[in-house]
Amino acid sequence: MAKQYGGDQYANVTSYRAVEKLSLDALRSLENVQPEIKVTKGGDLMDGMIVALDMLSRHCGTRKYKKRIFVISDGEKEAKVSD
Repeated sequence: MAKQYGGDQYANVTSYRAVEKLSLDALRSLENVQPEIKVTKGGDLMDGMIVALDMLSRHCGTRKYKKRIFVISDGEKEAKVSD
């Protein structure tokens, strides 16, 4: 989405896996996920949710799947949301 919309709007959002049915292997691989060491400004929880919704929408289209998004965070950044 960062390339699609230009600028650095979603440049700090990283997708760990492609959209797929949740499996035991996917859950086990979460143990190996580490937050990025470098401190970046920008990207927050809401940016991640927008990118996740876009990925889910592109993958599922109009099919009637049970759609879920799991957010995993180290909780270190402040979410920027407006009223």
